[in-house]
Amino acid sequence: MATPESNGRQVLVALLEDQLSEERKIKESLIQRGNAVVSSSGVLVALALGAASVSGRDSKGHVPASVAALTIAALALFVAAAVTALSVNIPRRQSTLSTRWLQEAWDNPGPDPFSASHSARLDLLDSLRGANRSAARLLLCSLVLEVAAVSMLSLAVAATLVQAGI
Repeated sequence: MATPESNGRQVLVALLEDQLSEERKIKESLIQRGNAVVSSSGVLVALALGAASVSGRDSKGHVPASVAALTIAALALFVAAAVTALSVNIPRRQSTLSTRWLQEAWDNPGPDPFSASHSARLDLLDSLRGANRSAARLLLCSLVLEVAAVSMLSLAVAATLVQAGI
């Protein structure tokens, strides 16, 4: 018959495994969202270049300086957003259980193997959460850069329309 202590430990093990699983899902989600920022930045850069090529030009075929400056700024921000989003995928240092530690724990379980196992899982969870926080900050930064780039591009289009008298 299971003791209250063993039931409590089973609950803790289940909770910890659930937390590890959730953090792994978050990691995958951050990577997918980072890739989405890269893709959308690429599409928006293509649109920016298309807009620049058909933008209102003066009689000599020159693009107004304000439109060129805004378009260049938008392109730079899109590139920065894409590079930052790509960095979400950079492998981060995370704790792992060495095969040596696992073998030693198997060969010499000690008086309380549950505690050693639980402690190792907690270290893994802390490490994974730290890496996810870092990736989330990079993703947020890339989204802010992309919003700034869209704003600059919108201003460039608006300036083109105003200068064209539309």
